Amino acid sequence: MQLVIALLAHCCGALVAPRSSSLLRSAALRAQPLHIAPPRVELFFKSDAELRERVAFLASRGYTSYNIVNKDKGDDVARWTASALDAGASDVCAHFSIKYNCKGKDPLDGAVARFDRLLSALAGKSAEVLLVSGSNAKPGLDAVTFLGKVSDTRGVRVGVAFNPYLSGDAGAEERRRLAAKLATGLVQSVWLQFGSDAKQLDDSLAWLRSAYPDVRVVGSVFLPTKKLIAQQKFRPWNGVLLGEDYLSGPEGAEAATRRLLEVYGARDVGALVEAPGVRTAADADAVDALFPATAA
Repeated sequence: MQLVIALLAHCCGALVAPRSSSLLRSAALRAQPLHIAPPRVELFFKSDAELRERVAFLASRGYTSYNIVNKDKGDDVARWTASALDAGASDVCAHFSIKYNCKGKDPLDGAVARFDRLLSALAGKSAEVLLVSGSNAKPGLDAVTFLGKVSDTRGVRVGVAFNPYLSGDAGAEERRRLAAKLATGLVQSVWLQFGSDAKQLDDSLAWLRSAYPDVRVVGSVFLPTKKLIAQQKFRPWNGVLLGEDYLSGPEGAEAATRRLLEVYGARDVGALVEAPGVRTAADADAVDALFPATAA
Protein backbone atom coordinates (compact mmCIF):
# COMPACT_ATOMS: atom_id res chain seq x y z
CA MET A 1 0.00 0.00 0.00
CA GLN A 2 2.79 2.42 0.88
CA LEU A 3 4.49 1.59 -2.42
CA VAL A 4 1.28 2.40 -4.35
CA ILE A 5 0.94 5.74 -2.52
CA ALA A 6 4.56 6.58 -3.24
CA LEU A 7 4.12 5.77 -6.94
CA LEU A 8 0.95 7.84 -7.14
CA ALA A 9 2.68 10.78 -5.45
CA HIS A 10 5.60 10.49 -7.87
CA CYS A 11 3.32 10.37 -10.92
CA CYS A 12 1.17 13.30 -9.73
CA GLY A 13 4.27 15.30 -9.02
CA ALA A 14 5.54 14.64 -12.54
CA LEU A 15 2.23 15.77 -14.00
CA VAL A 16 2.13 18.98 -11.96
CA ALA A 17 5.79 19.87 -12.29
CA PRO A 18 5.69 21.32 -15.82
CA ARG A 19 2.89 23.72 -14.86
CA SER A 20 4.73 24.73 -11.68
CA SER A 21 7.95 25.19 -13.62
CA SER A 22 6.08 27.33 -16.16
CA LEU A 23 4.72 29.55 -13.41
CA LEU A 24 8.14 29.83 -11.80
CA ARG A 25 9.73 30.80 -15.12
CA SER A 26 7.00 33.39 -15.70
CA ALA A 27 7.55 34.86 -12.23
CA ALA A 28 11.31 34.88 -12.78
CA LEU A 29 10.88 36.78 -16.05
CA ARG A 30 8.78 39.40 -14.27
CA ALA A 31 11.39 39.76 -11.54
CA GLN A 32 14.35 40.30 -13.89
CA PRO A 33 15.28 43.98 -14.34
CA LEU A 34 15.35 45.22 -17.92
CA HIS A 35 18.41 47.16 -19.04
CA ILE A 36 16.50 49.26 -21.52
CA ALA A 37 15.61 52.95 -21.81
CA PRO A 38 12.02 54.16 -21.33
CA PRO A 39 10.06 53.14 -24.43
CA ARG A 40 8.70 55.38 -27.13
CA VAL A 41 4.93 55.28 -27.62
CA GLU A 42 3.04 55.34 -30.90
CA LEU A 43 0.27 57.93 -30.70
CA PHE A 44 -3.34 57.17 -31.63
CA PHE A 45 -5.73 60.13 -31.92
CA LYS A 46 -8.60 61.52 -33.99
CA SER A 47 -8.04 65.26 -33.63
CA ASP A 48 -5.35 67.79 -32.72
CA ALA A 49 -7.03 68.32 -29.35
CA GLU A 50 -6.97 64.59 -28.62
CA LEU A 51 -3.34 64.48 -29.71
CA ARG A 52 -2.41 67.15 -27.17
CA GLU A 53 -4.42 65.40 -24.46
CA ARG A 54 -2.68 62.10 -25.23
CA VAL A 55 0.76 63.73 -25.00
CA ALA A 56 -0.09 65.36 -21.66
CA PHE A 57 -1.41 62.06 -20.27
CA LEU A 58 1.58 60.00 -21.41
CA ALA A 59 4.04 62.62 -20.16
CA SER A 60 2.38 62.41 -16.73
CA ARG A 61 3.22 58.69 -16.81
CA GLY A 62 6.85 59.32 -17.74
CA TYR A 63 6.66 58.62 -21.50
CA THR A 64 7.69 61.64 -23.58
CA SER A 65 9.04 60.24 -26.88
CA TYR A 66 6.46 59.45 -29.55
CA ASN A 67 5.88 58.15 -33.04
CA ILE A 68 3.18 59.46 -35.36
CA VAL A 69 2.04 57.13 -38.12
CA ASN A 70 1.10 57.85 -41.73
CA LYS A 71 -1.88 55.64 -42.62
CA ASP A 72 -3.76 57.79 -45.11
CA LYS A 73 -3.09 60.07 -48.07
CA GLY A 74 -4.57 63.03 -46.20
CA ASP A 75 -2.43 62.72 -43.05
CA ASP A 76 -0.61 65.93 -42.06
CA VAL A 77 2.24 64.40 -40.05
CA ALA A 78 4.24 67.65 -40.13
CA ARG A 79 1.45 69.55 -38.35
CA TRP A 80 0.84 66.71 -35.91
CA THR A 81 4.55 66.52 -35.09
CA ALA A 82 4.62 70.26 -34.37
CA SER A 83 1.52 69.93 -32.18
CA ALA A 84 3.06 67.08 -30.19
CA LEU A 85 6.26 69.04 -29.63
CA ASP A 86 4.29 72.13 -28.58
CA ALA A 87 2.34 69.94 -26.13
CA GLY A 88 5.56 68.85 -24.40
CA ALA A 89 6.97 65.89 -26.34
CA SER A 90 10.72 65.55 -25.92
CA ASP A 91 11.08 64.18 -29.45
CA VAL A 92 8.85 62.82 -32.21
CA CYS A 93 9.41 60.37 -35.04
CA ALA A 94 7.06 61.12 -37.95
CA HIS A 95 6.34 58.21 -40.29
CA PHE A 96 6.35 58.79 -44.03
CA SER A 97 4.61 56.13 -46.12
CA ILE A 98 5.73 56.04 -49.73
CA LYS A 99 2.47 54.25 -50.63
CA TYR A 100 0.27 57.04 -49.27
CA ASN A 101 2.35 59.84 -50.77
CA CYS A 102 2.56 58.58 -54.35
CA LYS A 103 0.15 60.74 -56.32
CA GLY A 104 -0.19 62.25 -59.79
CA LYS A 105 1.42 61.41 -63.13
CA ASP A 106 4.87 60.82 -61.62
CA PRO A 107 3.96 59.18 -58.30
CA LEU A 108 7.48 58.42 -57.07
CA ASP A 109 8.85 61.87 -57.91
CA GLY A 110 5.78 63.39 -56.28
CA ALA A 111 6.41 61.39 -53.12
CA VAL A 112 10.05 62.51 -53.07
CA ALA A 113 8.90 66.13 -53.30
CA ARG A 114 6.48 65.62 -50.40
CA PHE A 115 9.23 63.93 -48.40
CA ASP A 116 11.47 66.95 -48.96
CA ARG A 117 8.71 69.29 -47.75
CA LEU A 118 8.30 67.19 -44.60
CA LEU A 119 12.04 67.28 -43.95
CA SER A 120 12.06 71.05 -44.43
CA ALA A 121 9.18 71.42 -41.96
CA LEU A 122 10.97 69.31 -39.33
CA ALA A 123 14.45 70.78 -39.78
CA GLY A 124 15.79 72.21 -36.54
CA LYS A 125 13.14 70.45 -34.42
CA SER A 126 13.50 67.50 -32.04
CA ALA A 127 12.13 65.24 -34.73
CA GLU A 128 13.09 62.49 -37.13
CA VAL A 129 11.40 60.59 -39.96
CA LEU A 130 10.78 56.87 -40.40
CA LEU A 131 10.52 56.01 -44.09
CA VAL A 132 8.30 53.00 -44.86
CA SER A 133 7.20 51.50 -48.17
CA GLY A 134 3.69 50.71 -46.94
CA SER A 135 1.83 47.40 -47.09
CA ASN A 136 1.84 45.63 -50.47
CA ALA A 137 3.91 48.36 -52.12
CA LYS A 138 3.97 48.30 -55.92
CA PRO A 139 7.23 47.40 -57.69
CA GLY A 140 9.48 50.44 -57.91
CA LEU A 141 7.65 52.23 -55.09
CA ASP A 142 9.86 50.92 -52.31
CA ALA A 143 12.28 52.49 -49.85
CA VAL A 144 15.43 51.38 -51.69
CA THR A 145 14.35 52.98 -54.98
CA PHE A 146 12.96 56.01 -53.13
CA LEU A 147 16.20 56.74 -51.27
CA GLY A 148 18.07 56.66 -54.57
CA LYS A 149 16.11 59.78 -55.54
CA VAL A 150 16.72 61.68 -52.29
CA SER A 151 19.72 64.00 -52.29
CA ASP A 152 19.40 65.90 -49.01
CA THR A 153 17.70 65.17 -45.67
CA ARG A 154 17.88 68.81 -44.46
CA GLY A 155 19.77 67.71 -41.36
CA VAL A 156 16.82 65.58 -40.20
CA ARG A 157 17.56 62.04 -39.02
CA VAL A 158 16.00 59.35 -41.22
CA GLY A 159 15.18 55.76 -40.28
CA VAL A 160 14.11 52.70 -42.25
CA ALA A 161 12.23 49.50 -41.44
CA PHE A 162 13.67 45.98 -41.12
CA ASN A 163 11.99 42.65 -40.40
CA PRO A 164 14.39 40.56 -38.27
CA TYR A 165 12.05 37.57 -38.14
CA LEU A 166 12.44 36.50 -41.76
CA SER A 167 14.74 33.55 -42.39
CA GLY A 168 16.11 31.61 -45.36
CA ASP A 169 15.95 33.32 -48.75
CA ALA A 170 13.43 35.88 -47.48
CA GLY A 171 15.75 36.80 -44.61
CA ALA A 172 18.75 37.11 -46.93
CA GLU A 173 16.77 39.41 -49.24
CA GLU A 174 15.63 41.52 -46.28
CA ARG A 175 19.25 41.95 -45.16
CA ARG A 176 20.32 42.82 -48.70
CA ARG A 177 17.66 45.50 -48.92
CA LEU A 178 18.61 46.96 -45.55
CA ALA A 179 22.27 47.06 -46.62
CA ALA A 180 21.21 48.95 -49.78
CA LYS A 181 19.26 51.49 -47.71
CA LEU A 182 22.16 52.07 -45.33
CA ALA A 183 24.63 52.32 -48.22
CA THR A 184 22.94 55.55 -49.35
CA GLY A 185 24.47 57.35 -46.36
CA LEU A 186 21.08 58.97 -45.67
CA VAL A 187 19.92 56.60 -42.93
CA GLN A 188 20.79 56.84 -39.21
CA SER A 189 18.38 54.37 -37.62
CA VAL A 190 16.75 50.97 -38.16
CA TRP A 191 13.26 50.20 -36.86
CA LEU A 192 12.35 46.57 -36.28
CA GLN A 193 9.08 44.87 -37.17
CA PHE A 194 7.38 42.97 -34.33
CA GLY A 195 7.41 39.17 -34.05
CA SER A 196 7.79 36.50 -31.38
CA ASP A 197 10.82 34.33 -32.27
CA ALA A 198 13.47 35.54 -29.82
CA LYS A 199 16.20 33.33 -31.30
CA GLN A 200 15.63 34.58 -34.84
CA LEU A 201 15.54 38.14 -33.51
CA ASP A 202 18.87 37.65 -31.73
CA ASP A 203 20.46 36.07 -34.81
CA SER A 204 19.39 39.01 -36.98
CA LEU A 205 20.59 41.54 -34.43
CA ALA A 206 23.94 39.76 -34.14
CA TRP A 207 24.36 40.27 -37.90
CA LEU A 208 23.11 43.86 -37.77
CA ARG A 209 25.36 44.86 -34.86
CA SER A 210 28.36 43.20 -36.50
CA ALA A 211 27.80 44.80 -39.90
CA TYR A 212 26.61 48.22 -38.65
CA PRO A 213 27.77 48.68 -35.04
CA ASP A 214 27.00 52.41 -34.90
CA VAL A 215 23.46 52.44 -36.28
CA ARG A 216 20.66 53.21 -33.83
CA VAL A 217 18.10 50.40 -33.55
CA VAL A 218 14.53 50.57 -32.21
CA GLY A 219 12.28 47.53 -31.87
CA SER A 220 8.50 47.27 -31.86
CA VAL A 221 6.53 46.04 -28.84
CA PHE A 222 2.89 44.98 -28.88
CA LEU A 223 0.96 45.01 -25.63
CA PRO A 224 -0.03 41.36 -24.95
CA THR A 225 -3.77 41.89 -24.57
CA LYS A 226 -6.67 39.55 -25.38
CA LYS A 227 -7.91 42.01 -28.00
CA LEU A 228 -4.55 42.18 -29.77
CA ILE A 229 -4.14 38.39 -29.75
CA ALA A 230 -7.66 37.83 -31.13
CA GLN A 231 -6.99 40.39 -33.84
CA GLN A 232 -3.74 38.73 -34.90
CA LYS A 233 -5.38 35.30 -34.94
CA PHE A 234 -8.27 36.46 -37.10
CA ARG A 235 -6.40 38.74 -39.50
CA PRO A 236 -2.60 38.84 -38.98
CA TRP A 237 -0.93 42.04 -40.08
CA ASN A 238 1.40 41.89 -43.04
CA GLY A 239 4.93 40.97 -41.95
CA VAL A 240 4.02 40.31 -38.30
CA LEU A 241 5.15 36.75 -37.54
CA LEU A 242 3.73 35.39 -34.28
CA GLY A 243 4.15 31.83 -33.04
CA GLU A 244 1.67 29.63 -31.21
CA ASP A 245 3.31 30.52 -27.88
CA TYR A 246 2.34 34.16 -28.38
CA LEU A 247 -1.12 33.43 -29.78
CA SER A 248 -1.96 30.95 -26.99
CA GLY A 249 -3.19 33.76 -24.72
CA PRO A 250 -2.09 36.79 -22.67
CA GLU A 251 0.23 34.78 -20.40
CA GLY A 252 2.08 33.20 -23.32
CA ALA A 253 2.18 36.51 -25.19
CA GLU A 254 3.60 38.32 -22.15
CA ALA A 255 6.30 35.68 -21.67
CA ALA A 256 7.24 35.90 -25.36
CA THR A 257 7.34 39.70 -25.15
CA ARG A 258 9.63 39.61 -22.14
CA ARG A 259 12.01 37.30 -24.00
CA LEU A 260 12.13 39.84 -26.84
CA LEU A 261 12.80 42.65 -24.38
CA GLU A 262 15.70 40.68 -22.91
CA VAL A 263 17.19 40.49 -26.42
CA TYR A 264 16.57 44.21 -26.93
CA GLY A 265 18.39 44.98 -23.70
CA ALA A 266 21.33 42.73 -24.52
CA ARG A 267 21.68 44.16 -28.06
CA ASP A 268 21.21 47.84 -27.10
CA VAL A 269 17.86 48.20 -28.87
CA GLY A 270 15.34 50.85 -27.88
CA ALA A 271 11.63 50.02 -27.68
CA LEU A 272 8.56 51.44 -29.39
CA VAL A 273 5.18 50.48 -27.92
CA GLU A 274 2.68 50.17 -30.76
CA ALA A 275 -0.52 48.14 -30.94
CA PRO A 276 -3.16 48.15 -29.66
CA GLY A 277 -2.29 51.66 -28.45
CA VAL A 278 -1.84 53.45 -25.13
CA ARG A 279 -5.02 55.42 -24.60
CA THR A 280 -6.08 54.78 -20.99
CA ALA A 281 -4.62 54.40 -17.52
CA ALA A 282 -5.03 50.61 -17.88
CA ASP A 283 -2.98 50.71 -21.10
CA ALA A 284 -0.27 52.75 -19.38
CA ASP A 285 -0.29 50.27 -16.48
CA ALA A 286 0.38 47.49 -19.01
CA VAL A 287 3.37 49.42 -20.34
CA ASP A 288 4.63 50.01 -16.80
CA ALA A 289 4.39 46.27 -16.13
CA LEU A 290 6.63 45.48 -19.11
CA PHE A 291 9.08 48.28 -18.29
CA PRO A 292 9.02 48.46 -14.47
CA ALA A 293 12.45 50.05 -14.12
CA THR A 294 11.45 52.95 -16.39
CA ALA A 295 7.93 53.68 -15.09
CA ALA A 296 7.30 57.12 -13.56
